[in-house]
Amino acid sequence: MPKKLKILIAEDNPLTQKLYRVGLSDSVFDKQIVDNGQIAFELYEQWHPDIVLTDIVMPEMNGFQLLHKIRISGKDKKTTIIVATSSTDRKDVLACMKIGVQGYIIKPFLSSEISDAILKNYKKKKAAKAKLKVEYLNPFLVSAQKTIETMAQIPVRTRPLQRKEERVTYGEVTGIIGMSSEKVSGNMVISFSKSCILDIVAKMFMEPEKDEIDKDVVDAVGELTNIICGGAKAKLAKHKILFDMATPTMIVGKNIQLHYRPDAEIIVIPFETPSGNFVVEANLGVSK
Repeated sequence: MPKKLKILIAEDNPLTQKLYRVGLSDSVFDKQIVDNGQIAFELYEQWHPDIVLTDIVMPEMNGFQLLHKIRISGKDKKTTIIVATSSTDRKDVLACMKIGVQGYIIKPFLSSEISDAILKNYKKKKAAKAKLKVEYLNPFLVSAQKTIETMAQIPVRTRPLQRKEERVTYGEVTGIIGMSSEKVSGNMVISFSKSCILDIVAKMFMEPEKDEIDKDVVDAVGELTNIICGGAKAKLAKHKILFDMATPTMIVGKNIQLHYRPDAEIIVIPFETPSGNFVVEANLGVSK
């Protein structure tokens, strides 16, 4: 059964509260409805909702104050925040957008409309997170291609990004390195097919190609993992995204179980070379 979305609703009008209770299905939403911003903020801190839906004009603490405490004082960029209000004043809309809301719903509305409006804005927030992850990936793509082409003097082609469900190694030799920043953390994985890495190592060291993966090949993959991730780290630093890197862990064998970060998806960048394929995998999620 899909996990319910936890939604915290700050609304002081009893009729509008009833519309939320009727319009938001219990099979989709786990609802908490309160009538002022102060109680909403206290519950937000205890309950950690996925979505905060708030009115603007409320007693004790208004919607702007609630937004400010969550987004500015609390530095919460993760929670989806939606404003539902009768105000169409352009200044109110701009003020909300400046603080950082994902949606602005104008009252009055029908109970049959509200669920779709909330889900649309929640998915918009999720899509923005996915786009951010792709932006983090590009430096790794560029660094991997440049590193292999420079060190092995072979052409490298990129293929379309993929999402991976299996939490096992792609190739016969794999390097995995932990990375963390203020915004995201997790693992980067670089995994080579046997034919690919044997050819790369032979060309890197200008020696005959080995028949099997040995300690020298594994050490070379560790060095490549460091160089590729280090190059990406330098590119990200130019955009003021600062990562710390751990020491790579090396794994030999195909379809070996890996300890990926469980709450983050795995995005795969596939690469092709004349002798075989390799992949760079990003398993990055929001830092806790």
